[in-house]
Amino acid sequence: MLHLLTDDAQQVMFRARDDAIRNGRWSVEPEDMFVALLAQPQGELATALARLGVSAEDVTQKLAQRLSSQAAATNPTEFPFSTRTRQALTNAARLGGTQVTPKHLIVGVIEASAMVKSALADLGVVPQALTDSL
Repeated sequence: MLHLLTDDAQQVMFRARDDAIRNGRWSVEPEDMFVALLAQPQGELATALARLGVSAEDVTQKLAQRLSSQAAATNPTEFPFSTRTRQALTNAARLGGTQVTPKHLIVGVIEASAMVKSALADLGVVPQALTDSL
């Protein structure tokens, strides 16, 4: 499925992997993907959140608090995607077909992650309003 990702979407996945490792986790979660999407220069997600009056930094902080409570895993022989990350990628591929962009990843993650939905709700963001503003 990763072969369907555009260059920008692949960069998001690399950043998500690097962030997970840096934070002591050996499995990429949808929340790691969302944080990586928030960090994109001129990214659609940060821009859409700003239109809704929420900063990317605030969402990143909410997710970091939630992710820090997850236990670190031991180092596997290969870097896995969690079941929820695979679901987010499947959702994105359903939307993007043969060209999965960061926008498709955003929607895929929102559909797959209750933690992202909860963090957004804490900041007064309705997921549908966010995806509509992309």
